[in-house]
Amino acid sequence: MRNIFFVDSENVGDSWIQLFDYLNDDDCILVFYTDKSPNMSYANVVALKQSPFEPEFILCENGTDNALDFQLVTYLGSYTVKNPDDNLIIVSKDKGFDSVVHFWTERGYHVCRKAPSIFHTLANELSVQKPLLPAIPAFAAVPESIDDSVIKAENPKPDVIVEATPAANPVKIAVSAKIDKQAAIPEAVSTPLYDKEQVDTLLSCVGKSNLSAIHNILISIYGQEKGSYIYGIVKSSSYEIPKVNWQKKTKYRKFLSIVYSNAGIALIDDFYKKLYPHKANLREIHNLFVTKYGQEKGTEYYRYYKSHAEFLQKTF
Repeated sequence: MRNIFFVDSENVGDSWIQLFDYLNDDDCILVFYTDKSPNMSYANVVALKQSPFEPEFILCENGTDNALDFQLVTYLGSYTVKNPDDNLIIVSKDKGFDSVVHFWTERGYHVCRKAPSIFHTLANELSVQKPLLPAIPAFAAVPESIDDSVIKAENPKPDVIVEATPAANPVKIAVSAKIDKQAAIPEAVSTPLYDKEQVDTLLSCVGKSNLSAIHNILISIYGQEKGSYIYGIVKSSSYEIPKVNWQKKTKYRKFLSIVYSNAGIALIDDFYKKLYPHKANLREIHNLFVTKYGQEKGTEYYRYYKSHAEFLQKTF
């Protein structure tokens, strides 16, 4: 499964260069550009020349509103036919693409949108998971005592009957004399494991009215494979979430605790209480993280917050 990135350069400029830090060898970057796309910085031109990856640059016609967006989406649609098993990732801050993401995920395709500010989440989402080898069924047990004199295996045929008579009751075991080396071994199908109680808590905090937002949140927290699997379950109108009577600040704390716990980060309850009054002020939120956890860790922890900042501000 490859990861194919569709870059809206009018929207994100040359920040897509950061993707080089997260790519697998067979991943692909498609950069859509027009005469309105910002120029690349010298530093990023150097990074591009030194990188082993070779993005494909696609010139789009211009002249109407959202012209690049329409051409990018058309290209993406063709890839769902050519590459149905690949991860298709729109790189843009434009939330207008979320309706496209919802359209294709509803039909079982792996499509999502990423803004450069949350590229760091790709480190977990794009890790390749190798399937486990399928279990090999055990053969029927052979009786312990066998009289060698009655075993007959003459000219090999497609199916040879080997008779073994350890007692009065003979046992006949069918043995295949030929093994088809070309026979396909069935792929192991693994169902992603997840904490249903945690997912229900998450949905109790955010509700189910905005499926596109829920899809993006699940992908961001649980990664592409597991997040898409969970979304496929919870999007159904028959999926009920527990009714709760929590205040907004309680939902805010529970939502963030799920975000950070899945990132392997533990924040104390008192810190969440400090964050809540400043949820509309990202500069103040950043300062709180740095003051509490130091410059390096504080900035890292703040990035997780920032990836959900707009949703937190509007919802809680």
